[in-house]
Amino acid sequence: MKRIRRDEIRVGRPLPWAVYNSDGELLLRKGYVVRSANQVDRLVELGLYRGDTKAARRAERRAPEPEPPGPEPTVFERMLDLRERLQGVYRELLREPSEGADTAGKVRRLAVDMRDICHGDTDAALAAVHLHLADDYRYDHPLHVAVLVEVLGERAGLMEDERLSMACAALTHDIGLAHVQGELDRQKGPLTERQWAYVRGHPERAVEILRSHGIRDPIWQDAIRSHHERLDGSGYPAGLKGEEIPRNARILAISDVYSAMIRPRAYRDAVQSSDTLRRLFMERGATVDDEFTGLMVASLGIYPPGTFLRLDSGEIAVAVRRGIAANRPSIYAILSANGAPYAKPKRRESAAIKDVVPANNFRSVWHRVEPCFAH
Repeated sequence: MKRIRRDEIRVGRPLPWAVYNSDGELLLRKGYVVRSANQVDRLVELGLYRGDTKAARRAERRAPEPEPPGPEPTVFERMLDLRERLQGVYRELLREPSEGADTAGKVRRLAVDMRDICHGDTDAALAAVHLHLADDYRYDHPLHVAVLVEVLGERAGLMEDERLSMACAALTHDIGLAHVQGELDRQKGPLTERQWAYVRGHPERAVEILRSHGIRDPIWQDAIRSHHERLDGSGYPAGLKGEEIPRNARILAISDVYSAMIRPRAYRDAVQSSDTLRRLFMERGATVDDEFTGLMVASLGIYPPGTFLRLDSGEIAVAVRRGIAANRPSIYAILSANGAPYAKPKRRESAAIKDVVPANNFRSVWHRVEPCFAH
């Protein structure tokens, strides 16, 4: 038998071999489906073994039949699992480095699992970005920025290794604000001079934190260091202009701005996704990159998955899949014109869209949205 490596196990996929403890006792049968990344980490931490020998198969046949596995975790459940892991990574980054912690490896594995979710169902991953808007900004925002960076970077033709480094940057780009993030989230008025100085210093502070934990990846570092620079030189910390700003930082920047704008803050309501895209489009070539603004619109569509819509019929619907045309998503109605929930979502492919409505107005019916992504 061989010791299990983490990269040999994939969340939501059947195990290709049985799993044993150090005494040779069968713990998991071949074909068992691991439900979460935390479960994967636990299997590896316990130092378990995999086996597909004749003896292993005999032991498996003698073992009692396991309970049938439950349904595979949804994209939304897997995203929540990633958020829990990201909290653990942040706690580790904010402590003094410890020998053998492998913090960089944990961030990279998190980025790989996020990428797997995006590749498995990009529309559902984007829907999670647009639905989970009022939870914990400290962890939801970087996770959602990572999804946007992956989607945008792939459309831009970036190599897989570069996109992985950029996803790691997205997951950790605000670690330099961690000590004041709660204070800033509650802030309703202008920043004080002290707060503004702290904000302006957070990109370099984040890089310093990462370097203290042995992270030297130049793409990762450069993207974080320059993600608040703006094409016209109005950004920080170095006031870089135009092509002085690394290309990967420009992708992280527009993803960061988009995610921040669509989320409600203490001092303002959320900006609807269509309005956010319109504002970014108006700023293209001035503060945000022209190329990546166009790619952002093409990647998300005018009504990205997870956007709540009011139809001309009066029904409330949700955009589920991006369509061939940016303004023609696949949509399902979940509430009738009089506000009564439908027992099952109703497909409305040819329906006319009247306007976009805030997702937070319909938190009580979010559980009706997930089944739409199974169609």
